[in-house]
Amino acid sequence: MTNNLVSFHIFAQQKHNMPMKLLFLTVGMMLVAVLLLGVKALFVKGGKFPSGHVKDVPGLKEKNIGCAAHNDHE
Repeated sequence: MTNNLVSFHIFAQQKHNMPMKLLFLTVGMMLVAVLLLGVKALFVKGGKFPSGHVKDVPGLKEKNIGCAAHNDHE
């Protein structure tokens, strides 16, 4: 009988630590993602994050697609 109680107690402790493990896993994955996305900006001298603005995308320039907010001001 005591053997069953001991094994149940160990199992209960493992369930209790699960949210903390999930938190550490999530934070770790986010750090890896940020590092991988910022390799050029962080490790290349003079590197910077690429512009996400519509006016800086060559494919959209070829199709004459511009920024809606900029076009509204004109």
